[in-house]
Amino acid sequence: MMKRPFPSAASSRRDEMRSQGRDGARVPGRWSAGRHIGSPPRRSRLGSTLLFGGLALAALAAITVGFLLGMVPATLVRDELVRDVKVQTGRDLVVAGQTSVSFFPSLAVTMSDVSLSPPPGMAGEPTVRIRRVDATVPLSALFTSRVNVTSLLLTDPVFDLRVDRQGRRSWEHTDQWGAPPSISGSSPPGHQRAPRSRSIEDTDIEEIRIVNGAVRYSDERTGMRHEATGLDLTISGGSKGNPIKAEGNLVWRAERLGFSARLGTSPSGQQNRPVDAAIAVRSPHLTVDYRGMAALGDSPHLDGTLTIGAPSLKGLADWLGAGPPARDFGAVAFKSRIRGSTASLALMGAELTLAGSSATGTINVDTSGTRPHVRADLKVSALDLDAYSQPAAAAPGSAGRPPTAAGAAPPSAQGWSEDTIDLGPFGIADIDAKLALGRLTYGGMHVGQTSATVTLKNRVLRVSLDDARLYEGRGRGVISIDGTGGEPAVSVDLVFDQVSMLPMLTDAAGFDWLAGSTNLQLRLAGRGASERAIVESLSGSAAVRVVDGAIVGINIPQVVRSLRQGRFSDFTQVGTEKTDFTEMTANFRIEGGVAETENLSMLSPLMRLTATGTVDLGRRQLDATLRPRLVGSLSGQGGAQDLAGLELPIRLSGPWSEPQLSADIDAVLKDPDKAVEAIKEIGKQLDGSGLGEVLRKLLGDDKGAGKSGKSGSFLDDLFK
Repeated sequence: MMKRPFPSAASSRRDEMRSQGRDGARVPGRWSAGRHIGSPPRRSRLGSTLLFGGLALAALAAITVGFLLGMVPATLVRDELVRDVKVQTGRDLVVAGQTSVSFFPSLAVTMSDVSLSPPPGMAGEPTVRIRRVDATVPLSALFTSRVNVTSLLLTDPVFDLRVDRQGRRSWEHTDQWGAPPSISGSSPPGHQRAPRSRSIEDTDIEEIRIVNGAVRYSDERTGMRHEATGLDLTISGGSKGNPIKAEGNLVWRAERLGFSARLGTSPSGQQNRPVDAAIAVRSPHLTVDYRGMAALGDSPHLDGTLTIGAPSLKGLADWLGAGPPARDFGAVAFKSRIRGSTASLALMGAELTLAGSSATGTINVDTSGTRPHVRADLKVSALDLDAYSQPAAAAPGSAGRPPTAAGAAPPSAQGWSEDTIDLGPFGIADIDAKLALGRLTYGGMHVGQTSATVTLKNRVLRVSLDDARLYEGRGRGVISIDGTGGEPAVSVDLVFDQVSMLPMLTDAAGFDWLAGSTNLQLRLAGRGASERAIVESLSGSAAVRVVDGAIVGINIPQVVRSLRQGRFSDFTQVGTEKTDFTEMTANFRIEGGVAETENLSMLSPLMRLTATGTVDLGRRQLDATLRPRLVGSLSGQGGAQDLAGLELPIRLSGPWSEPQLSADIDAVLKDPDKAVEAIKEIGKQLDGSGLGEVLRKLLGDDKGAGKSGKSGSFLDDLFK
């Protein structure tokens, strides 16, 4: 008996069609090739595996093609990124514009109007605001757990770097200023974290580009604000152990700066390990170079050499808004070993050179507080503060004074400044510094070797002069300036020993007619918005003792002797004349900028002189009555004050730079007995004849010796 042959493929197909209705549904009970259709066919296990495996691969291919054709919504990419940023940083990433995903020629994500909020608890503008973000990712990243971003382009970003009133920095993580740290894999309070396969920590970026960016810095504690625009920056490298390179430029204070950096990379898991670093900044006014080590992990720090140079100090100061110095001192150079972190900075072996002067020492800056705290120990060869504050050209009103070597009139000849004193620098930092100066020029005064301690705390400046050598003598004391109010309050407590009076007063105030070795004690206090206002408000006391001195320009004993001999010598100052004395003392009471004395005393071998009067410090005016008396004693210091002799009151008045001397007729009339004796002495020499002529010259009477003149009236009043 022959077995039924195995049906052919065509007959099987026909049987299959016959077993189906018109709608293609299977008709139960039909047979095909002598076999009931409902009976399962016999197949091998390998065939079933290949069949279902093929179907699975086909389905996977279809899904992949659908994904590549954009079937995955862009909102899913955006939402995943927003959620991950929130988990990792605690900040809100806001994408206000459109998000799109493209797949040709590579996978790319584009987002517009993107912003990143400040850290939790800090109000204000977003830390970063970007008009457009473009990220390019290779397609292979779809099948790995770590994303490799080929390029990240930020167009028109604005970075807001802000320090709030509590000292918190917007660019730091919250755990750096006291908030609970954000732990990877944990969620903020009230946030239920969904499972994820990748995070922003699983991302490598080969290149970051910033186009037309802006950086804004503000400190709400001090009101300081800075802004840089036109930021173009490219950052590349960092993968497979290659160094990170950055290069770009920006515009700050209307000047374009170029900068570059090269930073080595640490092995995986060793973010705090120091690596080689090089940073350079270039502009027409400033160059900065750093070479050394750097660590940029949780506690970034530097350890290397810093070099700063400027071709012109005047140009640099003008660009930085510090106000140009009086003249250009040429190039300035600074070099130092630097070691620092985000909380502190140390400059060791610092060297500064400028206009032939140099400074060396150490500087430490602590930035962990409200204001930077600077501690310094410096040695300075020379410091000319006047050069940075006085104009290069002679000031109006300084005519007739010899110019300085630089072509400018001495500060003393220019009067007190009425410019408003800027207290802004008082709030920049706190300072504790020890200074050793080889030479100092300030306010026209020249000071030699000086050791001083400078402190600035809470806007109060205190300068302690431990030992200052000046004008052949020494000085010590304290100068304080309180900048906590709307205008500075100044206090001075200074002692000078054996200082040469003539050059010191000439340099300080244009007071060039009193010489001698001087001991001086000053205790003053004043307040005002300008130098003039402070001087006009001064109150306190002053005590002065001058030995082996002279009043330069006039010989007072010679004037008195001429009267006794019947001759009149006027009070015109002559540079070759002087009144020598062995000792002069005076105490001054100062109120409202006016110093008053009632006990000035001067001793010399042939003359005794007493004086009373005032010195108007604000107006730089004198008004005093001198009472010289010729005596027969040759004793000087310690000589008797009440020796008999001829006394002629002389008035000293006018600007203290060029005071005028004249006979004080008012003082004569106040003491007629002494006046009668003086006239008698003069009359004895003249036998009465010519007395009126002498009095006319003495009293400045230009109307003759008749009764209509001062001399005639004077004689009538005395002798009736």
